[in-house]
Amino acid sequence: MPPVTLGYNLVALSMTLLHHLPRRGCRALLAGLRMVMRLTLKFARKGNLETTDRVLLDGLPQDERTVLRQFDLDAVTTSFVCCPSCYALYPIRSCPSVCSSRPTPHGSTCGSALWHSQTINGKAYSYPQKTYLHQSMKHWMARFLSHPGIEPLVDSRKECAWMETPDVHADVWDAPVFHQFKGVSGEPFISGPEGEGRYLFSLSVDGFNPFQAKEAKQNVMVTGIYMVCLNLPMHLRYLPENTYLVGVIPGPGKPSLEQINHFLQPLVDELLDFWNCGVFFTHTASYPDGRRARCALVPLVCDLPGARQVAGHASHSAKQFCSFCKLTLEDMENIDPKTWVPRTARKHRDAAMKWKAANTPAERQRVFEETGVRWSDLLRLPYWDPIMFTVIDTMHNHYLGLLKTHCRDIWGMSIDVADGTTIEQVPPKPNDEEFTIALRLLRSGTDQSLELLDKNTLWHLC
Repeated sequence: MPPVTLGYNLVALSMTLLHHLPRRGCRALLAGLRMVMRLTLKFARKGNLETTDRVLLDGLPQDERTVLRQFDLDAVTTSFVCCPSCYALYPIRSCPSVCSSRPTPHGSTCGSALWHSQTINGKAYSYPQKTYLHQSMKHWMARFLSHPGIEPLVDSRKECAWMETPDVHADVWDAPVFHQFKGVSGEPFISGPEGEGRYLFSLSVDGFNPFQAKEAKQNVMVTGIYMVCLNLPMHLRYLPENTYLVGVIPGPGKPSLEQINHFLQPLVDELLDFWNCGVFFTHTASYPDGRRARCALVPLVCDLPGARQVAGHASHSAKQFCSFCKLTLEDMENIDPKTWVPRTARKHRDAAMKWKAANTPAERQRVFEETGVRWSDLLRLPYWDPIMFTVIDTMHNHYLGLLKTHCRDIWGMSIDVADGTTIEQVPPKPNDEEFTIALRLLRSGTDQSLELLDKNTLWHLC
């Protein structure tokens, strides 16, 4: 590659990858560079470009994506046409004109148009209504294991000192379920044979507004699917460069209930390859002659609605509201754990298979109301336990849930109120009759009735 072309490509790479210049801006920058180079060559040749000059200028990429492909820096993805109604996926090279997906074997077909046409300069072009890009896990793992220093870190988890202090959990890796997790042959999964990599991943699915929090676009939602290699130490585990972005489900809405399975299917297909026979990489950073890697998905880490949807559990407001036991909504106030009938992975799979085999939506709804279970494509993984492996992430459960509710709603804390109260600042106490009424509301009233009390009365109640 000529030095001029190399420098041109490096500018495109640095502006795209390091400075995050948008695609349109990068194309404008490259067009400006080509113009400067053309004028410079014309000035040097006194107005007449030579054949080699024209070949050089014509060979310069006009799009940063071309540069990324030349340097093999772009992610390897598979394009699917996504139905705008039911979110069914179709290979882009063999996609029909309308969606033929059925929610149940005897259900009606979707029939939504998958393509739309646009006329440019008198010529009609067809474009998918929506597209979904799935990043290959095999290619991502190949890049991941090619980073110098990564393999010693992720392989060192085999020598974890968990057994020395089984009651101390300083990291998710210290959880007993990881060390009791069995491989295909019944051996501890993380203690694989010498030279074979054994890696455990977590899966997260969460929606977000791509336009941030602009009020005019609050209804826009896209959904990201992420995986994280738990073998990495905590200070490296969640860095963007170490996070496997499976794909981003297109908006402006989001798939409902079982429609998420369309997007889990390509991922599960690859996870089955990593589980059954492993994937052999011909070259890694620490093994120039290649090595085999086996991967498994263990925890599903989402907020409550996302975890219930992906795992196939009923929502927290359904009759079968709990994903760990069979307590019903009518018995929610039963706080005796000895009376809770626990769910099991085997019975969950049986109920999910029964739901999947139902021929009509009404039959599926009946099964769902009886069991609180729907089919999830993650159940195709023979080792995946929908009861033990479904967790609620700390951010949503504690920081944005329990802790925020206690601080703001129960304790009434506010950043607008100054801290500290001296004896001189004690507010006047209400009379005996008013205080008696306030005490009665505190013991047997509602939250709404307490909120109607004035600040002075609430201060003395506290």
